[in-house]
Amino acid sequence: MPLVFAACGNKGQNAAKTQTTDSVTTDSTVYAGQIPAADGPEIDYELAIANDSTHGYRMTNVYTVGKEGEKKTFQDNGKIEVIEKDVDGKKCEFYKLKTADGAGDIIFKKVDDNTLRMVNNEFKEAESKLNYDLKKK
Repeated sequence: MPLVFAACGNKGQNAAKTQTTDSVTTDSTVYAGQIPAADGPEIDYELAIANDSTHGYRMTNVYTVGKEGEKKTFQDNGKIEVIEKDVDGKKCEFYKLKTADGAGDIIFKKVDDNTLRMVNNEFKEAESKLNYDLKKK
C-alpha cells in the first residue's frame, strides 16, 4: 500500500510526494545489506531506487536495540541526486540520498551494477575494513 503525505497550504506537493512513493514501490531496483553501527549491532538496510524519472527512493533501516534484541524499523522516502565525481583519479558515480527528516544526506558509491557502498560526505570510503556494501537483490 503506497504512503500518502498531506499538508495544508502546500499546493501540488502532495501529488509529487505520492508519485515518488508509488514509483519506488512498484518499479524499483532494490539493494540490501548490513552496515556497521557506531554503538551496537549492524543495521539492516534496504534501499529501493525508482527506475523512472522521479529519482525517488525508499530506505528502510532496522536497528537491534536493548539486551532483548528488540527491532526498531525506520523508513525514509525522498529524492536521489546522481553525482559523477573524480575520486583518486577515477571517475565514479554516487547516489546522494536527501533525507526527508533533515538528519543529513547519505551517500552511496556505485561500485558496480550489483553493489552500492556507503561513503562519507567527502565521497571517501571508510578506512576501516568493515563492510559498508549493499547488494542488489
